[in-house]
Amino acid sequence: MHSSPRQHVSSYHPPKSPNHNNPTLSAPKAHVAVYDRITAGDLKGAKAVQDVLADADLSQQKLGVSGLKLAVSHYFGYGSGLARSPLPSGDESRLAAQEGPLKRLVDLENSL
Repeated sequence: MHSSPRQHVSSYHPPKSPNHNNPTLSAPKAHVAVYDRITAGDLKGAKAVQDVLADADLSQQKLGVSGLKLAVSHYFGYGSGLARSPLPSGDESRLAAQEGPLKRLVDLENSL
C-alpha cells in the first residue's frame, strides 16, 4: 500500500550533499513546518515560520546570483562563493546587510 502524500512530505529529509548547479538557501523543513502548522490549526505558528521564509526570500532576491553564491559558501562552507563570468563577484557588504534574515532562516531550518 502506498503512503499518503502527507506522510511523505513530513518525513522528507534533504540530501546532505549540495547541488552546486542551483545555489539557494532553500529550507525544505521550514516549508513542511508551515504545512504541518496549518493542518494542525496553528495559523499563528504557520505565519511565524512563513514570515522567516518571506524575509529570507526577499534577502536572496536583493543579493542576486553572485551574492547568493557567496551566501551559500558563507553559511554552508561549500563552493568558492565566486560567480563565473559575465556575472560580477559577490559583495561581502551586501551579504552582511542581509545577514539577519538569512541567518534566521538557516537557524530555523537547523532547529527543525
